[in-house]
Amino acid sequence: MYIIEWDAKFSPRVNLGSYGNEAMNLNSPEPDLLLKTAGVPTSISGSERSSRSRIGSTADIRNENGEIDYKKLYEQQLAENEKLKDKLRKSDEELRETKQTLERINVVTSKNSLSELEKRERRAMERKLSEMEEELKQLQKLKAENERLKADNRSLTRVISKLTNSTKK
Repeated sequence: MYIIEWDAKFSPRVNLGSYGNEAMNLNSPEPDLLLKTAGVPTSISGSERSSRSRIGSTADIRNENGEIDYKKLYEQQLAENEKLKDKLRKSDEELRETKQTLERINVVTSKNSLSELEKRERRAMERKLSEMEEELKQLQKLKAENERLKADNRSLTRVISKLTNSTKK
């Protein structure tokens, strides 16, 4: 596979990769001849077109003079890179949304767990409250009983005191 590179002067150079060890300047008068001598295919057959769809058809990459339009190839690569970047951004966005959804589900699940825990705690507190209310009722009954007994005791003390006074006279 060959790679098209652009130098600082925007001159195309082909890195021959597996076809050769060095890059060649494509500003030569016959770049097709240089590519053919290096063993690089200069036209794309029908079977190669499907595997090399990102490169485009021969008509797409040739200019009016029949020469390979490396600038057009470069622009096609840039367009493909942008499409891939967009696809990556969309995948990243989808991943982020999925993570957020998962986090919301985890929060809801933990809230449900907390809710169950809160329900158990509430039932325990309600039981304790009813026990305390029962104890309060018992305490009020005991206070009333105690007051009644105190009143009876005072009454008996007066009776005994009168009886003692009447026997002494």
